Amino acid sequence: DNNEARYWTQKVGLGPSKYDSSKATFAHPRCLRIPPVRPAVVSQVLFGPKLTSRHPPFAVVSGPRVNLYAASPKSGFSSFVRALNQSVHLLKKNAAKNDNDDDNKDSMMTSLFGEHEQVSNNVEPDRQVQTGGHLGLCAAFRNDGRLIAVGTDAGETRVCDVTMRSTLTTFSANRFSVRAVEWFRNGQYILAAGDDAVARVWNLSSTNKEKPLLSLEGHGDVIRCVALWQQKQSSASSGSQEWSQLAITGSYDHTIRVWNVQNVEKHMEEGRCLAVLMHGAPVEAVCLLKSENPDVPMWLLSVGGTTIKVWNPLSGQCISTVSTFHRKTITSLVPVLRTNYEEDD
Repeated sequence: DNNEARYWTQKVGLGPSKYDSSKATFAHPRCLRIPPVRPAVVSQVLFGPKLTSRHPPFAVVSGPRVNLYAASPKSGFSSFVRALNQSVHLLKKNAAKNDNDDDNKDSMMTSLFGEHEQVSNNVEPDRQVQTGGHLGLCAAFRNDGRLIAVGTDAGETRVCDVTMRSTLTTFSANRFSVRAVEWFRNGQYILAAGDDAVARVWNLSSTNKEKPLLSLEGHGDVIRCVALWQQKQSSASSGSQEWSQLAITGSYDHTIRVWNVQNVEKHMEEGRCLAVLMHGAPVEAVCLLKSENPDVPMWLLSVGGTTIKVWNPLSGQCISTVSTFHRKTITSLVPVLRTNYEEDD
């Protein structure tokens, strides 16, 4: 499929720098294995915003630390970026070699990474963020990439400086593990949830590190995932731009809850839970997709067991149920927007 190869080449950078449709071969992804700094279970891998470098920084939450790669202000000082650039040169060298050797074409087609896989033992993290000896379970970059929030199995939500590697503040309401964290767009509030079935909003500037700005209660089991939807809306009275903010939480009680987190500083008598959606299995992950329908600001995708469901989170209507061919529980969900290219650029 020419469109398949063209998509991965042009949009994700996987494969040769320019896709040649005349050869009718698939784009070949590059694989760079990063050896573990210390033997530990990897809880999460996440990417941050692309700032000064052409490569976005990413973090590996593993054991009692968070390893940061491509986080150096100058990409030349990052061992990960250097190793990735070396893999690009290796890719081009092998592509030129295989252009002159038709016998190698079949072997490239049958191997996912083939000769383009590079194993590097010299890739070291640019920085490491410690979690106070506790097991790190989740993390999230702030939208400016300067801070990272880390949830631990000790019930802590730690806010760390990516550049200085120092812990700026630590929030903790109890000792239950924190399983999911998300930053608000303003960079001041953090949404954290975990094993106590409560989602909390923490204020970065608060002096009371044990009392959250807002507690969202209602789930009957562990909260495994959270998501935030923040959209600009015009105020009819003042004509100014305001943010409409919703929080989504998915739990092992088989439900997804939609919360109103607008004006978290104010008390709302009518409650903040807008909808309770029944997935029918322990919810492992949720994500939000932009909608082209003016009546539906976003679509909500939830995954639990081997089933994916698409929701209108405002009305609570299940739009679609997708039964996958997975044999075991789906634990993550990542949207990839596709474009059907008709011509090469």
